[in-house]
Amino acid sequence: MPSAPTGPGSAKPTGASPYLGRTIARCVVGERLGRGATSHVFRARYEPLAKDIALKILSKDAAGASELRARFLSEARAVAKLDHENIVKVLDVVEDQGFLCILMELVQGPTLQDKLDDEGSIPPRFAFRIGAQIARALEAAHDENVVHRDVKPANVILAGRPGDETVKVVDFGLAAQQDMNRVGTPLFMSPEAAQGKRIDEKSDVYALGFCLYRMLTGELPFTGATVKEILAAHVSADLTPPSAIRPQIGKTYDELLKKLLVKSKGYRPTSAEAADLLEDIADDLEEREAGVRRVRRKRKKKPARRASKPNSALWAGLAVAAVVIVIAAMMMSGGEKSPVPPAGGGQTTPLLPTIEPAQRAYDDTDRFIAENPANPAEAVRRWSEVEKKYPGTRWATLAGAKRIEAQTALAAKEKSDAEAEEKRKKQQAAAADPNVKHARAAEMIRNFQFGDAGVLMEELDPPQGTDESSWSRKIDRVQYLAKHWTGRMDAGLQALKSPLKAKELFASAKDNETIVGTNSGGAVVFDGNQKVTVSWGRATPEALFKMRVVPDRVLSTEEFESNVLLAALAAELNQPDAMRKFLKYARGLPDDDESNAGLLRNLFGE
Repeated sequence: MPSAPTGPGSAKPTGASPYLGRTIARCVVGERLGRGATSHVFRARYEPLAKDIALKILSKDAAGASELRARFLSEARAVAKLDHENIVKVLDVVEDQGFLCILMELVQGPTLQDKLDDEGSIPPRFAFRIGAQIARALEAAHDENVVHRDVKPANVILAGRPGDETVKVVDFGLAAQQDMNRVGTPLFMSPEAAQGKRIDEKSDVYALGFCLYRMLTGELPFTGATVKEILAAHVSADLTPPSAIRPQIGKTYDELLKKLLVKSKGYRPTSAEAADLLEDIADDLEEREAGVRRVRRKRKKKPARRASKPNSALWAGLAVAAVVIVIAAMMMSGGEKSPVPPAGGGQTTPLLPTIEPAQRAYDDTDRFIAENPANPAEAVRRWSEVEKKYPGTRWATLAGAKRIEAQTALAAKEKSDAEAEEKRKKQQAAAADPNVKHARAAEMIRNFQFGDAGVLMEELDPPQGTDESSWSRKIDRVQYLAKHWTGRMDAGLQALKSPLKAKELFASAKDNETIVGTNSGGAVVFDGNQKVTVSWGRATPEALFKMRVVPDRVLSTEEFESNVLLAALAAELNQPDAMRKFLKYARGLPDDDESNAGLLRNLFGE
């Protein structure tokens, strides 16, 4: 869920929104606060309680995708159950008028991204306090089996006074995209997410480490020129210690960041463990600065998790300790006596089982691959070595199974890399093809997206068969339409004595629907209860041209600019007869202004 920042430093999209003023989910929609790939967030007035809230509306394209729709609804309802001081509260999940909506508490304050944009980095004592609150929010969500999937500074709101902010995390479990296995923002994506593997709570911890690294150093640990390079860096690039980027913070935090950003998620702490670590560091830093010892909060005890298999490093450490104890005992007894055998005779039982070489080789290989998950080719080679070196052992059999698994992963990776490269080449070819760009510009014009079309056309050479001067006039016409169409139409509609029937322009409109205004998206149609925006592109050119001869006249025959506007529109909609007719009207008006004649020459070559 995109954050809903409302304080200083917040990035707020400009331009009118087609939702503005509408009543959706019993909320009167106000200014837009944020925009995501699949949704918008608005300040809204919740009418039943006369209370300002934040309203998130999933875009209709996303809402129309059944898988995304079902996931959105189920996860939104799960998030609505979360109740924690560091999580923006979800008040309700509503489906209304074809829109999927989430009603949230409205939090005043900038995002952590805003603060980083303004300040670059954050002093450690503040960074760790913010990080600890993010971790506590994640802990509360993870306790309810909710995974965030898109932890990043833009999804963290800082409420309260600078230096004493209360963190509010948004977008829990709702970072929905079309690729359901690769959810999140590439810069903050975990290695397992980058490889399309299962995402879980430890993936959120990785992103928390990313945020903390960014706060402490002012930089991101892994970047790249393309999304592919960024994902590859998450999977295989070495972490640069924070102290190497900002020597003034010292090496104190290097190991902590290494622990949070380890490639293999099995070695990362839980969100609760991370919260304890970060709170302790923040407390120590504040005590050091204030010279007063703080009262440490009581930790919530977590049930211990049983290890899935013996830890070879632990066995090795215990074995060393046992040897030290035995040597110490011998030294105390003069170093000459052997250990006393157990009562009843028999041989001395070893203190610990000996780790056989095959098991050690297996564990070493397993550990290496866990730390280097992006190299299946090396995994195949190493498992093969164990298999060949210790044939007939249990560990060789296990290594063989792992080798087959790695070979499958290698084949999948090679196929995926080949498909990605082929897709990249096709996209590059399409992006470089001027015919594709010209077609895009023509489609924009048909949809009345004149501003975007004009910008794109300025980057292009004339299409084949069109000279420079004709192309230049076409660009001027499109930009003229971008500048004047919406304002002129809106003024004409507002001046009508009675509203224009929508059916006169749009064949699918109902008899009771009228056109009451315009915005950047098209005509604003009102049925007596609600307003919706309909693209001008859904009207036929003939219907648009008739607007100048309706009884009240939206575009007046006596106005020079109205005729020029319709002539330009006719030219871009490939209606040459209509273009000549409107130009004739324009030239027939009293014209004492040389600029009018110059405008016609610039736009039409006349």
